Amino acid sequence: MTFEDAKKELKQGYLNIKFELADEHAEELFFKYRDDMYKINKTDIDEYLNFLQSKSEFDKAPSECSLVSKNYREQIISHLHPRARMMPPRSYQLGEKDEENTYVEIGPSSEIFTNYFRFQEQYVEIFSERLHRFRGRSSENFQEMKDALYRPLTIKVYNIKETSIKGAIQKSNEIIDNCIFIVSSLKEAPFELLESWPVRKPRGKTPRDFEFGQIFRSPNLPLPKMRLHSILIRFYQQATSTDIPSLKYLAFYQILAFFFLSVSDENLYINLSRKINDLKFKTTPNHLDKIIQEVISHKRENNETEMLKNVITKYLDENDIIEFITEYESFLGKKIYITKRSIFGTEISGTTLNSGHVIGNISKTIKAVRNALVHSSDRYDRNDRYIPYSKEGTELLELELPLIKFLAEKVIIASGTNLWK
Repeated sequence: MTFEDAKKELKQGYLNIKFELADEHAEELFFKYRDDMYKINKTDIDEYLNFLQSKSEFDKAPSECSLVSKNYREQIISHLHPRARMMPPRSYQLGEKDEENTYVEIGPSSEIFTNYFRFQEQYVEIFSERLHRFRGRSSENFQEMKDALYRPLTIKVYNIKETSIKGAIQKSNEIIDNCIFIVSSLKEAPFELLESWPVRKPRGKTPRDFEFGQIFRSPNLPLPKMRLHSILIRFYQQATSTDIPSLKYLAFYQILAFFFLSVSDENLYINLSRKINDLKFKTTPNHLDKIIQEVISHKRENNETEMLKNVITKYLDENDIIEFITEYESFLGKKIYITKRSIFGTEISGTTLNSGHVIGNISKTIKAVRNALVHSSDRYDRNDRYIPYSKEGTELLELELPLIKFLAEKVIIASGTNLWK
């Protein structure tokens, strides 16, 4: 591999992604992209040559935005706090930087990472979009291509010293987890290890795009006709003010759980009143035992799943739920609630979308999700737990969010009182 070979690969690579060759010198390349001009100098070509000579050492693993060798690992990370994402990235070093000992760096991507992904589809998509946003800034002069390249925030693990790629991944996973905790603890800067490229727009439809019922595009909105419960509104604000699926789900769940005891007790009072008001009721041991047994059975059998079912039954029309599920599954193009599936290790049987069957099924589904979010006890197998920020767990939660949001909104409205005059 020679300098000329590296120059040729760079030239062809940029031509393939629709850059125009404006000029070419012995040790330089000049490109035009839309109205902007970019220059690749000798240093950039030399660095690309060094990368090509060592490229065979690396694999794109364990995710699409990560590269790893037996001695090195680099992967994209992202700030979890929204405000931090808008600020210039800070760099961190963990451990002493030398040629022997393992150490870690957090900061803009390395030359190796940038060159490895320079012409791959996902990188090119983000790079081109960024150039489009900043077009026209360098139209009169050639800007160094090296300065224009997209350099995401990455975590880098040096001197892994493993004998296989698999071993390097396993060892670096533990190091990365530990380092993310240390930075979060000592600097209050929580990070997330990304498993896919941070594209600005999701590809295809997602559950967040689903809209049900009348859609208000105008800024003119209806005045509420009911006095809504202020505490429920606080829970709803909490749910809608976060992008973290687990926190959003639990906040919506709390709206339903708010009425667990009151609805459960109301059902008990109805059953007790029915027995006491019966014309045959007498204050004899036989009849009083039935009253006592009713209370005991109520406490023993009325678990949270049953209480959830009671709340949904009280405040929602089952036909409205069926209509919602029908439209939601049609939007997604797949069946969810009528198909048997496993939710964090809990087997949920499918149901028909007929009255009398739906509320019980979705109550079991909601309770299974809630338990996975709340319980992290080691009595559960690891695969059955919800692991925060894991791809599988996040996708499942996002799939479930529209339904519980719909239920929470209906409960807030149905529990309102005092018609405005």
